[in-house]
Amino acid sequence: MQWIIWAIMASLLWGLNYVAVEKVAAYMSVYTLLACELVIAFIVILLIGVAKGTLNTDIHTILTNKKLVFFILLSIISFTLGNFAIASSVAAKNATLAGIIEVSYPIFIVLFSWLILGQTHLNSSVVIGGLMIIAGVLVVYFNS
Repeated sequence: MQWIIWAIMASLLWGLNYVAVEKVAAYMSVYTLLACELVIAFIVILLIGVAKGTLNTDIHTILTNKKLVFFILLSIISFTLGNFAIASSVAAKNATLAGIIEVSYPIFIVLFSWLILGQTHLNSSVVIGGLMIIAGVLVVYFNS
C-alpha cells in the first residue's frame, strides 16, 4: 500500500512543480532554474543519506559493481535531460499541455523494461491503458 501513497505524492508534487516552472520560466531561463533545483536537491538528499547512514555502504557498492555504475550514469543522464525537456516544454507552451503530453511516459517504461531489463509486464489492461494514453495525447496535440 505504501507504494501507491508515494506514487500519488509524486504525482501531486510534479503537478505543483510544473505550475511553478511555468511561472518561473516567464522571468528566467530553464537552465538557471534547473541548476537551482538540482543544487538544493543535491545538498538535501546528501544530508539525508548521511543522516540515515546509507552513504558509505552505497559508495562501496558503486565502487565494486561496474554494471551498477552504467545504470547510475544512465539514470543521471536521463533524469537530467528529462527534467530539462519537460521544463523547456512547460516554458515553451504551458504546464497543463506539457504535463498531459508527458503523461505518455509509461509507454516508454514498458518499452525500456523490455529492451533493457528483458521484462514484460503486459496484460490486457496495460495494453488498453497504453492505447488510451496514446489517444489522449493525440487529442490534446491536434486540438491545441
